[in-house]
Amino acid sequence: MEFKARIICQPTIDNLSTLLHISIAGAGDFLFGRACEGAQRILMHSRSKIKLAKLRGLYLSGYTDWKSQMGGVPGILQAQTIAASRPAKSHDKVNGRASATVVYGDKHLEHAIGTLQHFVLRYALDADIRHAVGPISTECMTVLPVNLTAMGSSASMSYIIVLPTPRPKFSALKAKNSGITKGQDIAKLRKNMSCISDNFEVVTPDMVFDEYTVPPRIVFVDLPNERFLDQAMQVDWCMPVNAKDGHTSLIDIGLVVYCLGASVDPFGEKFVKFVKTFPSHCQHAVCHHWYSQGAADFPKASLLNQALNTISDAQFPLFHTETDSHLMKNLATIKGASVREGANGLEYRFRGHTEGSELWTCSVDDSLATHADTEITELVAYPEFLAKCAEELQNLTQTVTEGDYGDVEVVCIGSCSFAATEYKATSSTLLRIPTKASTVGILLDCGESTVFSMRRLYGVVGCQNILREVEMVIISHMHPDHAFGLISFCMEWIQENRDEYRRKLCILGPGEIIGLFRDWSDAVPELLQRTHIYDLEQCTSASDSPALMLEYVSRVDVIDAQHCRPSYSLALTLTNGFKFAYSGDTRAGNEAFVQCAAGADLLIHEATFDDSLVSDAEHKMHSTRSQAIAAAKAAKAKKAILTHMGPRYPIVMPMQAGASCRDDMRGWISVAYDGMRLRLRDVGRQGDVEQLLGIILKDARV
Repeated sequence: MEFKARIICQPTIDNLSTLLHISIAGAGDFLFGRACEGAQRILMHSRSKIKLAKLRGLYLSGYTDWKSQMGGVPGILQAQTIAASRPAKSHDKVNGRASATVVYGDKHLEHAIGTLQHFVLRYALDADIRHAVGPISTECMTVLPVNLTAMGSSASMSYIIVLPTPRPKFSALKAKNSGITKGQDIAKLRKNMSCISDNFEVVTPDMVFDEYTVPPRIVFVDLPNERFLDQAMQVDWCMPVNAKDGHTSLIDIGLVVYCLGASVDPFGEKFVKFVKTFPSHCQHAVCHHWYSQGAADFPKASLLNQALNTISDAQFPLFHTETDSHLMKNLATIKGASVREGANGLEYRFRGHTEGSELWTCSVDDSLATHADTEITELVAYPEFLAKCAEELQNLTQTVTEGDYGDVEVVCIGSCSFAATEYKATSSTLLRIPTKASTVGILLDCGESTVFSMRRLYGVVGCQNILREVEMVIISHMHPDHAFGLISFCMEWIQENRDEYRRKLCILGPGEIIGLFRDWSDAVPELLQRTHIYDLEQCTSASDSPALMLEYVSRVDVIDAQHCRPSYSLALTLTNGFKFAYSGDTRAGNEAFVQCAAGADLLIHEATFDDSLVSDAEHKMHSTRSQAIAAAKAAKAKKAILTHMGPRYPIVMPMQAGASCRDDMRGWISVAYDGMRLRLRDVGRQGDVEQLLGIILKDARV
């Protein structure tokens, strides 16, 4: 009999999650820890070894908070609902159907999940939200919630995981020694029935079955700061499951996983003392940002970024992999305990035995573990590729003319529609517009993990500088891939601009944002205090234009997009004369948008489908690449960028239109890729990126 406990993610520069995966054969998958934004994207990776259709339980540790604990739960539940809606295999079913995921957390979790009503979800979430109190017993395991408290902090949820005792194992040798040779007698014994042996003696089932002992427990401890250590050391981690059960021994604990806040020192005297309260044979895994913040949570995205950087290091800077290397002491130096840093992929296997001195053994497999010093394999720059690159850029330099506002920068934070993939994050584009006084940052949509993706693009300090520039966030509609990252972005913006307490972030979007922020105002009152929210429904007439309140904007034109309701397309003109238009998600042929975008210096248009899927685009109220180009032409935009490509295109979208489509784009249209930083003067100067990527990645494992 075997159980597996595997660490699948821990805090990095662009993901705050810490998740422990418990796998029980025939019973499904269970997750323990913090499921922050980006968790769903990690679970999609083949390295996680999780089938969302088999996800049975999600036990959230810590306290309910969107940014640091449960921001990734909606994405996980949405992906799990989609996976469960597909025809389920027999081993994925419970009572004839794919079962819903049960999510446990503190008393505030149900209210937090209820705030999702303000988003436009494509599927009703198939989940059961429960308050984690008392023993939680299922046929798979028993979980004991432990609520740790500390002065001046919200309670932090931790868990004791009591694995099921395996069923007794039939021993053919014992049956033979007892005189059982007939198949029908063996069948009776397997059905827990007695029988008569060949020696005419009564043989009972307990005489031919090997019993397993109770498996060792797994403890998941969430310590947001060192103040929680005092109570953690007072907890009886071997508490009985029920009052009638006897007290167990510490020897029953086989693994302790620690989710440590940034301020907890893994080598501090108090923490080391806590670790040593467990027996010496116990395994310990410490999840702390010291050991993981530079790791690549999304290795395929890093590989694509490196390939793009080979094409142009100016347009596609390498992702940041900074780490506090001077703090990375070796945890193995803690004497008297078996302690490891909790690297992604670190797996503990508990195997039960019915004979021998060790009834349960624990083996550690770190062959798939990724550490902070993980490097992406360098790509080979082929001579023929370098020559082609130089030729492309030289030709484009001769055809592209310098336009006004050439220093305006377009930063693609996420370019994928519907849901993040292993290669791309969901929709978000940042405009950095130089003015006489400063640089004005305007964020167009805010998909899940937007602010954390910005950390990967700019580094922690660089992201802080960008947050100080941002003056406005525009949310075109409330689909998850456009708005799930809004709360965490605003919380980071407020934190970074805390000294300018009179400054407010301007948010243009559907009125549902007001209701969303009100529902979170008890936990984060600054969401309403430090933001100005303008309902775009009230901005479709010139008299109600929010430009009256914004000193750097002279005109706002808003029209209804042909997508879900409410959904908007718009054009903004700044006081320096720069005009940009943003389509949001929209079906092609919206003449009202073409008119309001007329003459734009920059038009950003969605291009969800390739040209072979026109009917799909029509049905799902999106645009194809050629339709987006046609809209830019009709509006006579000076420059255009295509974004929001569907997840069916992991790297590039096929060019069914051939060379004519590329010629239409040359010199004035670029395609967005995650991490792209493009000056307006360079839009249209990427060359044939799709073909060049094919050359670079032809030998890479993507």
